[in-house]
Amino acid sequence: MQIRHSHLLMWLLAGAPTLWALGPEDIANHTVSIHMTGAQVARSRMYQVPELPWHTWKEVTDFVIDFPESSGFSTTAEYSLRKDLAVSYHSQTSEGRAYVKLEGADLSVLVTLTYTDNSSGTAEIVWHEAGDTRHIRNTTFSVQQDSDAASRVELPEEIIARDPEMWDDGLADILKEIEATRYKNATDKLYQKRLITLLPQVMMTFDASYTNPDYKGNTALHYACGLSHVKLVQWLVDHGADMQMSTDKGASIDACIGGKNAAKIKAILQEARAWRDAPYQGPKVTDEEARQAADFMDVAFAGVALEDAHYAFTVNDAEAERMARTLYRYIKDDNGIYSLCLCPTDMTAIHLTRVLNAKMTEDQFVESIMRDLTQRRFYMQQVYRKDSFILSHLPHMILTREDEGMDYDGMSAVYRAAREGNAELVRWLISNGADRRLLDEEGKPTKLPADTPNYAEVQKALQMKD
Repeated sequence: MQIRHSHLLMWLLAGAPTLWALGPEDIANHTVSIHMTGAQVARSRMYQVPELPWHTWKEVTDFVIDFPESSGFSTTAEYSLRKDLAVSYHSQTSEGRAYVKLEGADLSVLVTLTYTDNSSGTAEIVWHEAGDTRHIRNTTFSVQQDSDAASRVELPEEIIARDPEMWDDGLADILKEIEATRYKNATDKLYQKRLITLLPQVMMTFDASYTNPDYKGNTALHYACGLSHVKLVQWLVDHGADMQMSTDKGASIDACIGGKNAAKIKAILQEARAWRDAPYQGPKVTDEEARQAADFMDVAFAGVALEDAHYAFTVNDAEAERMARTLYRYIKDDNGIYSLCLCPTDMTAIHLTRVLNAKMTEDQFVESIMRDLTQRRFYMQQVYRKDSFILSHLPHMILTREDEGMDYDGMSAVYRAAREGNAELVRWLISNGADRRLLDEEGKPTKLPADTPNYAEVQKALQMKD
């Protein structure tokens, strides 16, 4: 018997029937305004759960949808390049919810409206675009009758370039220039379209070599060379773009160079590679020091302390920076990453590969690795603190462990969930007939420790009636 995590998540999220007021079944001749200022946003890969901490947007224009005489229509919206969108409204009045869907090329948006009265409520948005998903919450909406409503969508333009930590340094101006240019041939238009989606991702991920999975290995530097855009090539190279990357079909950066500025672009790349490949003149690092630094980073990128009740993994930032500098100096001194016994897909190895392939200073490397360490730490703590850790162990807690060839573990499922501070799971287990006794690993009765996360709420859940 196997219990799938997705089913368990659905059970956990399912609560008592909603008390919200019913929204309108028919949205025709109405305007939906979603108020975005103050919303919180988190990011993930396409269709995945949020990976990064939630951040707050201060000021963003409203997201407005005018519905004409039906609940579905097609229109063209202004959003960077003009986008053709199919819009539809789906009401579930029994739950006091409704869903607005927007579908277009490289853009898919799902808005969940939860009515608190007949004309307003709260909204959550899942915004899929160019291989990236943004999860938006803490927004409100209002619905107004509008007899003159036309088929119209106003997308908040700031959403493409608004982030708490945007990596700009002049890239936003280059993006605007590319957006405003009228390219004539089909290839240049394609490169323009893809750069318009890639460059915001470069700014959001702080990765000059970011590539959309759909673009099959083509980075912004590939397209910038093909478009013969000198300023963009220079910006990308100066910010650590990988000059050795090839597309899935084997096309190198140099193979993409063309256009009227080909000679200038070749000179930029040649100069950058000369800087990158110049003999290293900095402090020397021994093999042992480098291996110790690599081991330190390996543990740091794990980002979670399983023995801690809160999974709080602390890293001394000063020590992490020192270790990062040690690794940079070792690699720049003509040493390969394989001498450190690193897996090429490990985060530390990925960062060091960029040092070998890009024009990257020591300070740039340290800044990049410290940023990723911070994000990884937050992400791992969120994963382990919440349902994912518990759900991954549920089959072992609920089923007979011996039947799976595992060692005996007498800990009750309720106690394990309670110890994690997961009140929702405690309630679900009890309501589904789980043994509500608090039993430790040896099957002996125990008490809930005072340092249990979410202690008061868990105690309340433990006292619920069957």
